[in-house]
Parts: sequence; structure tokens; C-alpha cells
Amino acid sequence: MTTIEMQYEFLRIIGYGGFSQVQLACHRLTGTQVAIKITPRRGPASRVVAREIDIMKKLHHPNIIKLYQISRSLRYAYIIMQFAEGGDLHDHICQTGTLEEGEASTIFGQILCGVRYLHRSGIVHGDLKPENILIDVNGTIKISDFGLSSYFTEGVDIRTNRGTDYYLSPERLLGQAYDGPKADIWCLGVILYEMIMGYKPFYSHRKEKLFKKIKTEKIWTPPDISNDVKELINLLLRKNPLERPSLESIMEHPWVARGQGCTAVPPPVSTGLNPKVVRQMQEMGFRPRKLCLSVRKQKYDKLMCLYLLLQEQEDLAGPAQPAGPESPATPAASTSAVPEPGRIGDPPADAPLTTGSPPPPVEAALPALSSVSAGGPEPESHKVSRDASQEGHQPGTSHRCQGQATRVQRMRRRVADSLRRLASCVRLPKTHKWFKNRVVPVKGEHETQP
Repeated sequence: MTTIEMQYEFLRIIGYGGFSQVQLACHRLTGTQVAIKITPRRGPASRVVAREIDIMKKLHHPNIIKLYQISRSLRYAYIIMQFAEGGDLHDHICQTGTLEEGEASTIFGQILCGVRYLHRSGIVHGDLKPENILIDVNGTIKISDFGLSSYFTEGVDIRTNRGTDYYLSPERLLGQAYDGPKADIWCLGVILYEMIMGYKPFYSHRKEKLFKKIKTEKIWTPPDISNDVKELINLLLRKNPLERPSLESIMEHPWVARGQGCTAVPPPVSTGLNPKVVRQMQEMGFRPRKLCLSVRKQKYDKLMCLYLLLQEQEDLAGPAQPAGPESPATPAASTSAVPEPGRIGDPPADAPLTTGSPPPPVEAALPALSSVSAGGPEPESHKVSRDASQEGHQPGTSHRCQGQATRVQRMRRRVADSLRRLASCVRLPKTHKWFKNRVVPVKGEHETQP
């Protein structure tokens, strides 16, 4: 069985959540960096993780973070996602202080595209904030962290009031049912204000005072910003949710239309597999039939993850670039290696995930989750497999194998003798099934009939 440590090399911790930890890792076969969200399988986070996984499987949009794989161990659930090299919007605001209106308009337009896709899919994000707005290496916005997201029906209010204090809308603070999409629009107004001003519209160290400001205090905007963005902020941060505009009207606003961010469209749903990627995986030792079943049923297992990563490398390489040894579309593992019979479906024997010493277990790198499940020493299964793999390179292996075979023969003799004594005491009839399925004696010995 392939473990998460065999598929990925864990590099460092890049973030924390309420019950989770996010680590940067490298996919061993392709060399692609991914983000792995690690959450306990038991406890208060179990339902949240199940809903988050179910939501992420349904989302396919350029401004939504990609899901690659879902893996589970006895203690943890692993959500393998796309890694955004550019960091998050909060860090970008902290580095620049304030954003120019042109850049802010482009970023805000991409955020609107992703949120509109979510609402059209019947999903409320519930925790929109700059920390959950990621930026990839090309400057594309990626909305992430769907731990507090939920499904909604048009015209039906929702009741969950979980979220970040600074981005809660006034109606959510009342503890009553509210319109989910309108609450997301309030969060968009807070994000826009923070991008233009460099700080939050409502701030206080005391939670009671902060909530009072959110419910009663008016928004202050400086005179040096344009009237268009000032008007848009005031529209988004209306205390009454019925007075807030819809997403369609926000995207038609002159200030948003001035930027070039809202151009992303959902990719068409693919009905077939890329034959080049399938051929590449077949050369690596994977069965095309199992791959086709995994992708079409959206299993998000290791086969589908490898296919998605190779497909992404193929898209980045372009159709004109040949696939050579140094091409990004070629995985790090050797494609000429074919696994031994009976091992098809697992990575080849000389792939990077099996060379060298085995990586340390992930549990050892989870200090933040120790209250739920503490990491222990290396499992016995890892030690046995490591010792077994090293015995072939040490002298005297043949003597150990002979000794092991001798012990097996002794055990078989003891089992056979015990069964014979038991049969003689019970005096089973000759037609009993034991005589048909009796233990075969070791070669070279004489069988003694009971």
C-alpha cells in the first residue's frame, strides 16, 4: 500500500487553520510542488473536513484553487491542492501598504469571477478574507479554504455564524438566519476597503467593541481616492443586506469594468482523457483502464492526481514544445522502467519514491495537531520494509534466508503434528473434510496417517 510519505516529500509548514495545518510538499514522480492540508479524522473537525472535500470536488474554475488528491490515514485526512507561489493577498497588502486602484481593480475583478462561480454553483464561501485569496506565479487570483463553506438554496436563509470576526456582516452578528450571498458581498466590501486603504474598516482589540462598530459605525473614506471606488465601497458595506447590490450589478460597475480581471470563464468539462498523458503513464507502469475509471468517477486518488499534474505540465509546455528528457511535461521518474508482474498500478521500482532511505512519517511533523493525535515513532511496518530492502546489499543474506526457511519448516511440522493429535483424539471419520484438506508435509519427510 502506497502511503502519503511515499508519494510526497514534505518540505515545510506554510500555514495553520482552526483544526488544520498546511504543508508545502513535492510530488515525487513529477517534481510538482503542492499544498497539503492536514486535518484530524476524528473530533469536531471531521464534519467540516467531509463537507470541504465534497465542495472542492465540484469546483473547477481558473480563480478557484485546484484539488488534486484526497488521502486518508488512521489519524489524518490529507487534502492535496494546488500551491500558489505568490502567497496570499494579505501578505501582498502588507508588503505594498496600499494598492493602486488599477491593480486593485484587476484583483477585485478576479475575486468577483470566483465568487460568482461559487454562488451559481449553490455554494457560499462564508470566510472570504485576504488570507484566503491566493496569488499564483502568473498573478492569477485563487480563492481557497472552503472549511466554512456551505450549500444554499436561492431564497432560503442559512444560520451558521462561523467566520473571522473582522469580516462578519451585521446580520450575522445577530445570530439569526441570513442571506448567504449577501454576507459574502459584505466580505468583498471589507476586502476592497483593505486593498485601497491598507487597513480594515472596523478594528478593535475588544470583540464587543468591534461588533458594535460593525453594526452601527459608518464607513470613512479619504478624499484622495476616486469617487467610483468610494461609491462601490459604500454600496458593498451597507448595513441592511437588502440594500447591497448583486454580483452582476457589481461586475457592471464602472470601477470594476475599468480593470481587466473579470475575464476568467470555467473550463469546459472534459469527456475524454489526454492520450499523450495516458501513454506517458502507461510507460510508467500504470494501467490505462484503472486510470480511466479513476478520472471518470472523480476518485481523486493517486492515479487521478498524477494524471492532473502531468496534464498541467502538458498545458504549460504547449503543443509545439517536444516532450524530451528536460521538458516540463516529462516526469522526474524514468519512463522506461516497467514494474515487475503483480505490481502494475504502483510506481516503478526505480522511481524516486522508493530510492534511498524512507521519509519520516508525517505525524512527526504535526506539532499543531498533537492535542488531537500525537505523532509517534516509526511504525514497525516501515522498519521491517527498510530492513528487508537493505538485506539484499549485505553479506550473509543466503544464510539468513536458509535459517528463515528452517524456522518455517519447523512451524509447519508442529502444526501438522498438532492437527494429527487432535484428529486422533476426536476420532474423525475418514470422510471428514480434514482428511481432504490436511496439511501437506514438508518435502523429504514421510507422512504418518492418523
